[in-house]
Amino acid sequence: MAFEAEHVILAAGALSSPVAHDLKLNIPIQPARGYSMTMSATKTMPSHALILGERRIAVSPMGGVLRFTGRLEVGNYSMEPNPVWLQRIENSAREYLRLDEKLDVKETWAGLRPTTPDGMPIIGRSPKHNNLIFATGHAMLGLSLGPGTGQVVAELLNGKETSFDLRPLSLERF
Repeated sequence: MAFEAEHVILAAGALSSPVAHDLKLNIPIQPARGYSMTMSATKTMPSHALILGERRIAVSPMGGVLRFTGRLEVGNYSMEPNPVWLQRIENSAREYLRLDEKLDVKETWAGLRPTTPDGMPIIGRSPKHNNLIFATGHAMLGLSLGPGTGQVVAELLNGKETSFDLRPLSLERF
């Protein structure tokens, strides 16, 4: 069954570039693999979330578990975590936190983050397709920037003036 969409929003994360290629568009987004490891609560748990800035690791205590996230490997579509990098994340966290000698790791994973050359997302209308809107390339800030992106995409769809100037985020900047 074929249909024609009135509007299309391209928000395909790290896969935005191959999707856009089918639309004859070049979107400079590369996948960047980020890592996560979740373990049972340690004897000495942090009381709140932390960012270990020098090591670029986020520490998130969540009830009965502790999660570390970090690392950024550009250009790899694999979501298989590299054990070497998981160990490096743990070692770096140990520099700052009192952790149990042996951690009870419950889960490890790697996920893809959509990164652009300048680190800024691509938000706005397509230069080639008047019914296509981009909302992609948020890298590590997708969850944080999602509500604002959703708001301006809704404004574009409804023909309203956007809450902020989208020119610095347009595809044409590349």
